[in-house]
Amino acid sequence: MNNISLINHYKRQLNNETWLSDIYQEYGILSIISSILNRRVAVKYSKSTYYPNLYLLFVGDSTSGK
Repeated sequence: MNNISLINHYKRQLNNETWLSDIYQEYGILSIISSILNRRVAVKYSKSTYYPNLYLLFVGDSTSGK
């Protein structure tokens, strides 16, 4: 069975194009998916409605060497 997830496909496409670590790539694609879904997808629970909004802050070591 050849089951390829969207996240793995995205990471494989970026593998030769970027030096980003896997965790940055995974959360990057999740952020893109969240932006695309916007308020078109919702989960109603009790009296509340939840939307797949993500607010990410990427923090890492500086690579400029300056």
